[in-house]
Amino acid sequence: MEDRHFYGQPQPPHDSEGEEVQENYEMMEALDRVANYRENWSNLFQQRLLSEETVNKYMANLTAKHLYLADEKRKEELKQSYRERVMKVFSHTEIGKAETYKHQATLSPYNSRGGGIGSFESTPIVFADAEQSNGRPMDHFHKSITEAHEQAHGVLDDMYVADNIRQELTSFFYANYILKFKDPLSAVFETVARITQLKNYFGMKGGEPFTKYHLEYAKKYYVRDVGFGIDNITYMFQGLKPEKEQEFVDLINRIAC
Repeated sequence: MEDRHFYGQPQPPHDSEGEEVQENYEMMEALDRVANYRENWSNLFQQRLLSEETVNKYMANLTAKHLYLADEKRKEELKQSYRERVMKVFSHTEIGKAETYKHQATLSPYNSRGGGIGSFESTPIVFADAEQSNGRPMDHFHKSITEAHEQAHGVLDDMYVADNIRQELTSFFYANYILKFKDPLSAVFETVARITQLKNYFGMKGGEPFTKYHLEYAKKYYVRDVGFGIDNITYMFQGLKPEKEQEFVDLINRIAC
């Protein structure tokens, strides 16, 4: 294993250290082999969104809120609508300089360090002059991370789903994290988009379970692997209540992302 990873070059734990230590060692060693996925995140994300497992999760989160979906014909229509939304959002990404786009609320031009723009059922935008926070231009890999994030908004910023999980999800975080966003619904949208980043980081393609070990590993290595200059996830980790981590992991496995 490389030095950047969880254990570096450790000695395997002895039997006397217990089953929990042994399990922790084995899981972290396994994550070393899949973490820091370096291929195009947008392509990976589309594959995952269209997997049967993710489609079923999307429907499950809708049916929990809307009992009328018991009609089989309506279910199939909504599945097809979801798939078409994925294909539409991923079919084209607009590229342009940040200053040519204006924020809908402030009407001021976007900053190139914002990376891009995404909203529900809309064509994602990635800034041609996208910069890291240190002023360095984003390379193709980092732009694929930004693109996948904006595509997450295009596909998953579904108010029906977000409203269904809003209270539960916001209870996992300290108030100062939620208040960073303009409203609780925006907090849900942005948190879900960041969850998709975690799954992309581990190269997940469909129904792979996300575990407490994935969360522990990502808290330690995601930012260093992906890049401090485009870090948009540290404050999510810092805002997550320790006693709510397992519930957060359970939610990650339950929602379409």
